[in-house]
Amino acid sequence: MRIEVIDFQLNPDQFLNRLKNVCNRYNRYVQQIIYTTNILFKKVNWMNRSDIYFILLDYCNDEIFTFIEEIRRLGEHSYFVFVINDNKDLPKLICPSIRPSAILRNPIRELDLEKVINEIMIDQRKRILGQENLSLKI
Repeated sequence: MRIEVIDFQLNPDQFLNRLKNVCNRYNRYVQQIIYTTNILFKKVNWMNRSDIYFILLDYCNDEIFTFIEEIRRLGEHSYFVFVINDNKDLPKLICPSIRPSAILRNPIRELDLEKVINEIMIDQRKRILGQENLSLKI
């Protein structure tokens, strides 16, 4: 499982430390953690598709929203977890073009983060098994 953290926050340290702690417990499942910041004006095409995107937001303006929509188009089956400071951006993030898997509010508890990752892993396994069951052996 590849995890990508896209950082639009001023102080992501607390979240990053908690994510590292949780991923250490899942180290045999987590292949790679990618941390990206200030990529808003770069092209999205260079990104490798990740399984989980943690998107850290202090606010969500139109440029960030458009950027997130583009990532969603590239990673249709990826999981999006938003980490926000304020609930005012919720109506913008909860829409069909984004489809968040979870929205966490700062300060984050490790237990909540672990629960989200665990639920995503279970869902991912179900999806993979479902695809295997759809295949026809000849």
